[in-house]
Amino acid sequence: MTEDTAFVDPDYNYVVEDFTYYYIDSNYEADFLYPPIANIIFSIILPIFFTIGILGNLGLLIVFVRIRTLRNSVNIYLLNVAFCDFGLLITAGPMLWKSFLTSPVEDDYYHVGIIGCKIVLIFVETCVVVSCLTFMIVSIERYLSICWPIRFRDIENPKRAVVFCIMLWLIVCVYRSPVLHYSYLHTVHLKWVNTTIIDPLVAPSEVAYCLICDGRPGQPTESACTKIHKMYFAEHYVLVAMMPLFVFLYSSMIVCLRSQISNQRHSSNEVIETKKHVVVMLLVTITVMLVTIIPARILLIILALTQTQVLPKTTIITILYISKCAMFINASVNPFIYITMSTGYRNAFKRCFFPNLCLKNNLGGDDQQRLKHSKGASSVLSLNNIGKNNICLESLANVDAIK
Repeated sequence: MTEDTAFVDPDYNYVVEDFTYYYIDSNYEADFLYPPIANIIFSIILPIFFTIGILGNLGLLIVFVRIRTLRNSVNIYLLNVAFCDFGLLITAGPMLWKSFLTSPVEDDYYHVGIIGCKIVLIFVETCVVVSCLTFMIVSIERYLSICWPIRFRDIENPKRAVVFCIMLWLIVCVYRSPVLHYSYLHTVHLKWVNTTIIDPLVAPSEVAYCLICDGRPGQPTESACTKIHKMYFAEHYVLVAMMPLFVFLYSSMIVCLRSQISNQRHSSNEVIETKKHVVVMLLVTITVMLVTIIPARILLIILALTQTQVLPKTTIITILYISKCAMFINASVNPFIYITMSTGYRNAFKRCFFPNLCLKNNLGGDDQQRLKHSKGASSVLSLNNIGKNNICLESLANVDAIK
């Protein structure tokens, strides 16, 4: 590969002085093409998780709209996460796929366009940051409700949860607005000669990279680029710093719940068990989130601080591709964690998509009485449903009303 002004070719007489023209031979072609792990991820893994993720998160959004008993503060925060995951999958997913399918050159956005470029750059990170901050807020609320139940007994407020979610989106979008403004497509002309991996006759002669502040001409001023880089790494620092805070919050909640279980005078066993189920479900969900998004950010922080290549280039590329794949997997599995660990969500999905399963249940007077009392219970109880058939009872009530 050549990128200096000395390069002249009779059939490709380009002067290389602005990173716009590249002469590529067998020694450098691998640097431009997708690595083998990318082919596995984009061809096999992501199509599966994109499909189940879009269906799962869309189903969760529909369930929340239709089932009134799920409209409490905890579920509103989880709905916000589901909206983030669904938006990430439905927007960034097709853009990345189109880029992969239309060009063998890595990260070629020539057929995606400038709009797709901006969507991927801003929406992916925005959704990840909003999801993490949402989990932090709901974790703090759970901590105050469990460990300080008297002082913060009214902390669970659905309207306040809605306000917090809207504020999160506004703050993060405004914070990341410079990325939307300064991102652009940089067109590069390629000359493939004597390549062994790709046939020069079918290799693209022109590609477009989605860039922001990478030192090429026509980019923002140096001060603007400095601010944008600081913004990116501030996000990494904040997300990584959340790990010890999550550990503290959930360790404290586990200790408080054990103390309450040993002293039944403060709460009924049923209420404590329900709180425990909610904490466990949130803990599993947050653990999956941290495992999938934090390692790559730690690596980027280390690379930025050391200014050296601490690992081989191929290893770094592999880690980043696996992390990108893990981020989309995390956005896909959350609804299935809720369904697996929460009776309330399982019954809600039955109520929405399989109502006959509810209508066929034989519901006795005890279930009716339990539903009556559960309406006045703490909002956290609705998440796991004290009565197994609460959702089904609501379905029967609606049917009776129709009749």
